[in-house]
Amino acid sequence: MRTQRVVECDAHGATRAAFICKHLVASLDDRVNRGVNCVRSDIGEVNAWCDACDARLIADGGA
Repeated sequence: MRTQRVVECDAHGATRAAFICKHLVASLDDRVNRGVNCVRSDIGEVNAWCDACDARLIADGGA
């Protein structure tokens, strides 16, 4: 069984960690729309990645 990762936010309190690709993080600065693909894991974590990472995942035989 995997352990849930929790982060503590001063504004929102404790919550499950979210994981996103570095390209989506870059979008916060340069405002380039890279598309968003996301899924909630079996333990409730939110994972998100851009369209380029999604294409790579598919090309490599992933979901």
